[in-house]
Amino acid sequence: MVITFVRSGGFAAVPALRVSGTVTIEPAGAFVAAEPSYRRALDADESRQLTDAAHAIAADTSVQPKEAEQVRDAYQFAFTIEQDGRRMDVRAGSGSSSISPALQRLVDWAGREATSVVRANIARSR
Repeated sequence: MVITFVRSGGFAAVPALRVSGTVTIEPAGAFVAAEPSYRRALDADESRQLTDAAHAIAADTSVQPKEAEQVRDAYQFAFTIEQDGRRMDVRAGSGSSSISPALQRLVDWAGREATSVVRANIARSR
């Protein structure tokens, strides 16, 4: 399974806060990677939680590719979930009240991970 995420927007939509990353989940292990050189291994529990959320999103017929609910100064997230030759694109906003619990878990995780990527990029530039 591969989950690609992009976080954009936020207060003043500062370009440096835009983050894109890819989660790769395989039987041998899982990791998340983002440019320019961020890479982190996921433990089994975190990998399972992401896999469960992605499966729930794919099974939820009310979650269709659509525009994210716009919440002022909130981050917007775009996800592409790929597994077994199938692909699903989903958008969601942080602070949105109208998304499924599984999509909310994915948004929460991507928000935390994007913050870690930004922090790592800042530390690397010093």
